[in-house]
Amino acid sequence: MVEYAQLERPQDAVKIEPAKRPDTGRVVSLDVLRGTVMVLMLNEATQLPKVAQSFPHSWFWSAIAFNTDHVAWQGCSLHDLIQPAFSFLVGAALPF
Repeated sequence: MVEYAQLERPQDAVKIEPAKRPDTGRVVSLDVLRGTVMVLMLNEATQLPKVAQSFPHSWFWSAIAFNTDHVAWQGCSLHDLIQPAFSFLVGAALPF
């Protein structure tokens, strides 16, 4: 947010710049993926597949139930990608 300080004459207005944050060296995309993986891991405690059983005709709850539980044998859901994403994060963070 840029603010202006007004002096006696308008042509003497001084532009005040906000202080810049120092570069932390963090990769924001890795932080976002890390947060997403943590939320997906937390979904294990919510037991959403059991909640979805109360709404058998809802496409929304069937999609939530599928993606928050492991696939029985063949295939892949979002829940099955937690461990590979976590391993990817470990490998991607090694150079830092």
